Amino acid sequence: GRPSAIVACLDAGVAWALAGFWQARQAARVELAAAATTARRARVAAARDEEAPKEEKPKEEDSAPNSLIQSDDPAVKELANLIVPEGVTDPIVVALALEKGVRAHINKRNYGQAFATAAEVVRSQEGDCTEHAVLLAAVCRAKKIPARVVLGLVYYPKQSGFAYHMWNEVWIG
Repeated sequence: GRPSAIVACLDAGVAWALAGFWQARQAARVELAAAATTARRARVAAARDEEAPKEEKPKEEDSAPNSLIQSDDPAVKELANLIVPEGVTDPIVVALALEKGVRAHINKRNYGQAFATAAEVVRSQEGDCTEHAVLLAAVCRAKKIPARVVLGLVYYPKQSGFAYHMWNEVWIG
């Protein structure tokens, strides 16, 4: 059957379109190219026809600022508004633009931070996947798009094994 909702998992240049809210089953890797964006829009449009079950919708904490994801920080809000001007409301367009903007904003990719907050990252402009993830969640929330960070393992071919990684899940349905 058709999925009840769509979540976009954004990760430093790659979007994972996921069937079902916050669920990673049947994930399909999609490059953030114009052609892929058109296909993704069609899938989301179809998914929006059916309302997600109540228990699958975002929770309040997926939209609220907290000690790591300070979506209410003035510099975080400023970055969100710089990337996506007021009036742009399509959650897919906003989320993809924010992902690209955060990737461009963090211009020092390194492991120098143990785990920085969104407020620290927006100012230092440095970090690895954890800093990208907390800042992206913060700017999404600043734009009223529920988002959260996810920690897990990904296959790392250079080491022929798995490595810890952090990415985002963003509610766009």
